[in-house]
Amino acid sequence: QQGKISGALVLPKEMKPGDYVIRAYTHWNRNFLMDDQFLAPFVVMEEGYIPEMEKEALEVFSDAIVVKADYTLSDSLNYRVMDLQLDFLDEFENPIDGKFVLSITDADQVVEMNQGIRLEHAIEWLDEGLPETFQSSLSHPVEYGISLKGKFTPENKRQGLIQPITIVRGDLEDYGQVMTDSSGYFWATGLSFQDTAQIAVAAMNEKLRPFGSVELESLGKPELGVALPKLTYRKVAISSKDYFLDTSGDYILLEEFVKEETRERETMAERNYGYGEPTQEVGPKELEKLTMGEIAGLLRLNLSTLKFGNYNFGENVGAPLLILDGSPRPFMEKGELLDFLTNSIEPSQLLSIKVYSDNISKAVFGMAGYAGVIMIETKKGFRIKPEIETKFNSEGFQFFTVPGFTAFPEFPKAPSSDRYLTKKPTIYWDPLAEITDGVFKVKIKVPYGIDRFRIKVEGWSLDGELIDQVIQIEK
Repeated sequence: QQGKISGALVLPKEMKPGDYVIRAYTHWNRNFLMDDQFLAPFVVMEEGYIPEMEKEALEVFSDAIVVKADYTLSDSLNYRVMDLQLDFLDEFENPIDGKFVLSITDADQVVEMNQGIRLEHAIEWLDEGLPETFQSSLSHPVEYGISLKGKFTPENKRQGLIQPITIVRGDLEDYGQVMTDSSGYFWATGLSFQDTAQIAVAAMNEKLRPFGSVELESLGKPELGVALPKLTYRKVAISSKDYFLDTSGDYILLEEFVKEETRERETMAERNYGYGEPTQEVGPKELEKLTMGEIAGLLRLNLSTLKFGNYNFGENVGAPLLILDGSPRPFMEKGELLDFLTNSIEPSQLLSIKVYSDNISKAVFGMAGYAGVIMIETKKGFRIKPEIETKFNSEGFQFFTVPGFTAFPEFPKAPSSDRYLTKKPTIYWDPLAEITDGVFKVKIKVPYGIDRFRIKVEGWSLDGELIDQVIQIEK
């Protein structure tokens, strides 16, 4: 999501205690064998036990970037409130800007088990040259979402192996078209959906009739080929009797409460209809005085090719996806979209034009937005001819059930204020924290009964320096 890995490791109840390893790689990584795969060991303990590190396994690093923590704790009815400020300074004590992952845990219940596994080590291979024996055709392309790999077989030799393959998800919820190579193989990427979906695939002739047959192939998994890393620890019983705080039998007298500030809800348009932040945006001031050609220049849209900058350089792509007042206008040809932009709308009658052109922001639109997305919001009362409803004619298509992304529970960064906050090992987690002028501030709800906190910071400055520090504080 937004160019970052997101997810959660949900352990099944039947998972046996023992040593495990997480392996992570992308499809592109497979071009470089094991050099570009990441292995991280972890341990699953029996209930009532925690791992204890061997002292000789710990390693101390001196970091160029120093992180200093300042905090205050205040009491409230259902929890305590921590006002935390982190200051980030370089080796000359100058403030820095950057991004990092922040985790705050109960230091008495969560054991730090890095054993020298740090961000520096994970990217050391980037400084090493490829061996002379390295040979790769780079046959594993970059993925921009869920991908399909398959083969087309014509009905007869006259039809040829190089054909356009049409791919449709559901009832036109997403769609795209790719070309096969000289052997009939095709690769499509950019789909975005959760759970599973029915994907229709077919080769289409000039009369838009399916012909031949297609089959999808598994992307497979790379071989492991190395010894798995293992953590060094010993198992010890948890001595704390109040591991989980039990408030049964306690009475809490509620005398008064302060209602939290209520904020006016944003409209769907103000929230970009849930699609996230655009790459670029033109507002009312520019729209009132600029021509569409000048606006296209600001948005880096080439009106001759209908491509955004160099994002699709060298690729044969269709027209960008048009979204008008929140409603997608699919299946527009380049000429049709160009005519709409230059002849059907007047810039002064628009509220905004937003474009999603980079590979990160446009990924949420699936294959339909692979060439980019133009989102136009009109002024109240301005009307354009009604949208023509379309329905997918699936006759002649072959259907495949394709697994998508898995939904996962988000970490509750803002627990409910009207319920007692129970004790838990992980207090706070933010994978998208940002440093501004050397400072990061946050207000955190903390359960009662926690005496020691472990703050872990992992990230990098805007200059590319790594940030990796653990801070322990006591109340």
